[in-house]
Amino acid sequence: MFCPFCAVQLGDAPKFCPSCGLKVGFLTERPSTSSSVGHGPTVNETSIQGRAAQFMRFREVKEAERRTFSKAKKKPNITVKISIGIMTRTKYGLKPIRGKTLPLNVEPLWSSKQILPAAIKKQRDFNQDTMYDGEYVLVYPDGSQVQNIPGTDRPFVLEHYKEAIGKAYQRIVLYICPLQDLSHGDDSSSESDDEAFARLPMKILPKQCPPTMSRPSDGQANGAGAEPKNTTSCDFYNTYTKIYAPVVIDSSCSDVEDVENFQEEDRDTDIGLTAADILSNLSFNINTKSCSRFNINRSNVWDDALRGFKRSSFDPTCSLLVKFTDDIGQTEEAVDTGEPTREFLTLLMDAIKTSRFFEGKDDGKYLSFDSKTAEGDEYFHVGIMVAVSIVHGGPGPQCFPPSFYQYLVGKVK
Repeated sequence: MFCPFCAVQLGDAPKFCPSCGLKVGFLTERPSTSSSVGHGPTVNETSIQGRAAQFMRFREVKEAERRTFSKAKKKPNITVKISIGIMTRTKYGLKPIRGKTLPLNVEPLWSSKQILPAAIKKQRDFNQDTMYDGEYVLVYPDGSQVQNIPGTDRPFVLEHYKEAIGKAYQRIVLYICPLQDLSHGDDSSSESDDEAFARLPMKILPKQCPPTMSRPSDGQANGAGAEPKNTTSCDFYNTYTKIYAPVVIDSSCSDVEDVENFQEEDRDTDIGLTAADILSNLSFNINTKSCSRFNINRSNVWDDALRGFKRSSFDPTCSLLVKFTDDIGQTEEAVDTGEPTREFLTLLMDAIKTSRFFEGKDDGKYLSFDSKTAEGDEYFHVGIMVAVSIVHGGPGPQCFPPSFYQYLVGKVK
């Protein structure tokens, strides 16, 4: 046996080295430890196992306490922003009040009962002139009360409504409406009873049609005194087509001579005006002191434009103020000096040309019929869009064939 420190040979089991004086008694303890492995656990091993078992029991107790007393961390409340307006009943039905729409901070999991008091408080704070004491209800933009998600039986939750309508929270608009305005019927129905629709035949000037000879009947041919009867082709056309013009008159007034005179005077003033003259007059009479506002997303030009043209505040005789927005509703920092308006009208005409309203080649499109579009009165709004684009300095559709264009401007019957 040698000393591990000075390498001097040692005697039989010394506890200290005779050369360096360091303790070397541990060298004699190893054989006894190794020899006892096969016979059973040592004192050190027993103490280690006891401490490990004690630690595991302590760990189990602490885990049980943690499960009993600890709570899950609360998720932070996320607030989103929607728009809240005021809707009242007019003679045309439920209509929103212009300029009274305000942003409102809500939570995605709120129901209609939670949104309603917050909306009423916001409107009372900032629109005291239009709010009065009474009960209010939350309604959709179409005037129906907010109870379930439209088209389903699920109760209204803002997050579910956002997923169903497919819009961002910033573009969701809800309205508060007085309960009496929602429950009462249309007050204008009694007023409309005093009005009736009458159809007066349009008079066609016979001097514009060449005279023709009518064939005599068999009885006239046999008679000696039968004479040919002079008629015009317009008489046959008038009898065949039965052209009528709708005019609104007062049912309490039985005399319609004033309406006939008004129609004749109006028709006389239109004779001799060409399409170019009409467009020139309309362009000259544009009101530049007021404007119709449009917020347009370039990726959704048609829907944004249709929504703007359907607004009750839209006036085609006023100038247009266009602002382009991105997908999240941020407006572009640009002043509309004419360029955004012309760009909007150009994009709108391109969207109309490729829409379902027309079919055919790019330079020869004709009107196509769509029952859904006809029910929504979208053909009428397409005509307004084309007229507004031309009058306000924008392009026309530029996709009609010559024959269709001549028919539209009235040069071909």
